[in-house]
Amino acid sequence: MLAREDEPQSHESKYKVELLRSLERIFKSLEGEGKKIVIEGSEPFIYSLPDVISSLRHRYQNLLKNHTIIINKDPRFGACDLDLESYSLLHSNVDVVIHLGHNPFPNTFTSIRKLPFKVYFIPLIERVELDEGFIKLIEKAISQFRDYNVNIVYSIQYRVVAEKIASYLSKKGFIVDLPKISGLPKGQILGCMIPIMFNNEKDSVFIVVSSGIFHALGIGLYTGKKVIKVDPFNMRIDDMERVIKKYRALIAWNLFRAEKYKKYAVVVVKDSHQPMIGGLKYITKLLNIHGKDYIIYSVYRVSEDFINNLPRDQLPIIAGCPRIAIDDITRFNRPVINLEQLQILLGIRSFEEVYPVGGLR
Repeated sequence: MLAREDEPQSHESKYKVELLRSLERIFKSLEGEGKKIVIEGSEPFIYSLPDVISSLRHRYQNLLKNHTIIINKDPRFGACDLDLESYSLLHSNVDVVIHLGHNPFPNTFTSIRKLPFKVYFIPLIERVELDEGFIKLIEKAISQFRDYNVNIVYSIQYRVVAEKIASYLSKKGFIVDLPKISGLPKGQILGCMIPIMFNNEKDSVFIVVSSGIFHALGIGLYTGKKVIKVDPFNMRIDDMERVIKKYRALIAWNLFRAEKYKKYAVVVVKDSHQPMIGGLKYITKLLNIHGKDYIIYSVYRVSEDFINNLPRDQLPIIAGCPRIAIDDITRFNRPVINLEQLQILLGIRSFEEVYPVGGLR
């Protein structure tokens, strides 16, 4: 760790003000008869909802009285992870879905508009004030990379903070860029789209502005570059090199163990757009071309119980979030792989092509 680590702050109070304002705007925009409204999202935001809804009811007696409000307590892990199947059931009669913690997933706007209910996304932008001492520590952490491109990327909550860091470092003479992917603000990163965004980056380092390791780990694995994670909320600055090496070794060990399997369990995750991300059609095409024996399973969540109780001779391939085979690699009683790792097993791509090493280049 390159900077101090403060005591963790309460999940429950972190976003209440922003959440209150955003929900107030949406409820004021709803017209006509009472509606059935479901609110879902990332775990920290769901924790704050009961107090926020009570505050709105207390402040505006007529704002919510005609509506039925349901909190979906099952955590959602991305904009690809809307619980659309549940809401689309005939008996659900859902009129409005409010998704907290993410902005819309790229290339899904048309499909979302065709749903029988209205979907609102509230990304909840964090308004952390960076003190001068902390931002100087960020500058110090990348001081040896003045001649490199400094790519600054962020999870959506930290958009404003990341833009402030970019502005500061630019004024200090660094070559700063906030990379752009179609359908997202400049600099925003999605864990499943990192290979698309950055696989040709050269002479570059990355600053990832985010609280967890999810995005920073992905950048390091898929680019082989120096990654510095900046957590503005907990005032941490971390060099990710050791974590990235650990997960790269775990993936290699996972693939070594996967070589012995002759049968495959293709696991389709039903939530929202995850089958599209996971490449179900391409996975089954590859297995057919190579004459592999496989069964397709469909689940809402890839749980330990489900994987651990599959037939022992089946190797699970996730046709859903590709990061399950990376971030959750130690959860299961056998290897679990994704599409890119299947390509490695079949000899279509090399390990180094998918997970490069070499640091700065």
